[in-house]
Amino acid sequence: MNNQPTAAIVIIGDEILSGRTQDKNVRFLAEKFSNLGILLKEVRIVRDDEEQIITTVNELRKNHTNVITTGGIGATHDDITASSVAKAFGVKLYKDQEAVEMIDKYIKSKNKEPSAGTFLTANVPEGCELIKNAVSGAPGFTIGNVHVLAGIPEIAQSMFQDLSNKLEKGKKFNSCSIKVNIGEGSIIHILSDAQEKHKNIQIGSYPFEEQNNWRTTIVVRGQDLSEVKLVTQELQDIFNKEQIEFTVEG
Repeated sequence: MNNQPTAAIVIIGDEILSGRTQDKNVRFLAEKFSNLGILLKEVRIVRDDEEQIITTVNELRKNHTNVITTGGIGATHDDITASSVAKAFGVKLYKDQEAVEMIDKYIKSKNKEPSAGTFLTANVPEGCELIKNAVSGAPGFTIGNVHVLAGIPEIAQSMFQDLSNKLEKGKKFNSCSIKVNIGEGSIIHILSDAQEKHKNIQIGSYPFEEQNNWRTTIVVRGQDLSEVKLVTQELQDIFNKEQIEFTVEG
């Protein structure tokens, strides 16, 4: 996986850290990255704080192929993501005419009148490329390897649909799940041996309770489908030999 494109997500917003709002974007983005062959390596949540946003963006963009931020690009007093990202790159904000036209077109399509803050989201960093937003008109933007999306899930998903066509893609990840009727502590030796043998495959174990007993879901994940199938079959053979009940889920 050395040449695999990587990604980090930065969730921006006091409302997430306060528990007032539950983030829904990470799961969506993680699944999309997996399908595009992009390895998601980090997720961070930061406050609406300029210094923290700048520091986080600058650190992550040096270490990953892509950095996705969500949140803080609306038209309210605490939406500081655009200005903070601009400062991270050492550039200024400017009012982009194409962005103004995108927003204006949406407003007219809804027979609405612009408010005082309507066109604030047209203020984007110099040198950026706009990311289209089919839901509410106001675009996101890409500067360098940082892609800035809205926090509202429906809008973030619309923006990512436009962005995904421009991202460097890798080989798609494949996965298979095995559900065993035993707790993960009892099969740790089996999974450790399998992981040691197949270093290019990710083997995860996830405990859950069912009918007052602990069970485990094992997820075998990798880019080489044949090796994913091989590891899955090897685990099944061991479970059969040790008389451990299991079902293959995918």
